[in-house]
Amino acid sequence: MDVPALRRRLLAWYRANARDLPWRGRDVYGVWVSEVMLQQTRVDVATPHYLRWMARFPTVQALAAASEEEVLRNWAGLGYYSRARNLHAAAKMVARDGWPATLAGWRALPGVGAYTAAAAASIAQGQPHACVDGNVVRVVARLAGDGGDVGKAATRTRIAARAQAWLAPRSPGDWNQAMMDLGATVCTPRAPRCDACPVATLCAARAAGTQGRLPRKARAKPPVAEERAVAVVRHRGKVLLVRGPRGLLAGMWSLPGGPLDGTSLAAIVQHQTGVRVRTSGETATAVHHFSHRTWRMTVQAARVVPGRTGTPAPPTHEARWVADTDLAAEAIPTATRVALAALATKPKTARPSPKP
Repeated sequence: MDVPALRRRLLAWYRANARDLPWRGRDVYGVWVSEVMLQQTRVDVATPHYLRWMARFPTVQALAAASEEEVLRNWAGLGYYSRARNLHAAAKMVARDGWPATLAGWRALPGVGAYTAAAAASIAQGQPHACVDGNVVRVVARLAGDGGDVGKAATRTRIAARAQAWLAPRSPGDWNQAMMDLGATVCTPRAPRCDACPVATLCAARAAGTQGRLPRKARAKPPVAEERAVAVVRHRGKVLLVRGPRGLLAGMWSLPGGPLDGTSLAAIVQHQTGVRVRTSGETATAVHHFSHRTWRMTVQAARVVPGRTGTPAPPTHEARWVADTDLAAEAIPTATRVALAALATKPKTARPSPKP
């Protein structure tokens, strides 16, 4: 690889063709927030959330001073809510101790892994660390003609070492963003646009005609399907929500329920919330996909047994009533919204008219 030519051509291309993204040119805080949001979230999805977030929490001090409830409410729609909690916890550390000055310092913050640390340190602070996300893996694998399985640690380590060796040390932030932009807009997963690539003549995969087959990755395992039942308990214009300590939705306000294991839904609701209910015959089905799991939900309406609305929830759970009119502003997970929508849109069966 002619590394000087690679650096020269790619940086020139980037400076003429860089995507117009709202976090570019921002301070350390703005860059860091964008990188956390972009974990497992597409740019087009993250952009409006980023703009709203920065309007509400313009500084790390503003984020640190906010309540967790407000942070989660403003994160709603991005999923993977542990990212928001880690961002909030890290903001408190930064507000107290200042921004990390080293890669190790970044890695010590909650929720900051190798990629996020390198991105924040290089883009916002000019430190010479290569970022290796999915776009960069693909670009490096094709440029180097690396046919190793990128799902294996040895291949990823080799690609990361190449990315670091090719890094432009005087412009690490621009270089990392150039590699990511190239992968996102030109060296795409399918049908790469080699005719528009500024480094096509340096690409080993293009020379061998294998650009469409690289990078190589073994087929992923299908997501695990889980059958669940959830209850929509309404009482006087309010819906019963529960927050548990464990599971995919840990810490999130969601509908009471759980796996279909033979336990009645009414018993699950009482165990989680302390409220006795009776389920009705009104049911709907809903499906929600997580990254490695699929929930197939039976959604069932329920009503409160008279006099049982105020029983405290067990110590391992929290429960609360939320007005229907306030649900839109609540930080509830997408799976809960899907379940609520499924029951709300299910056609109602007309009751027979009373006999004269």
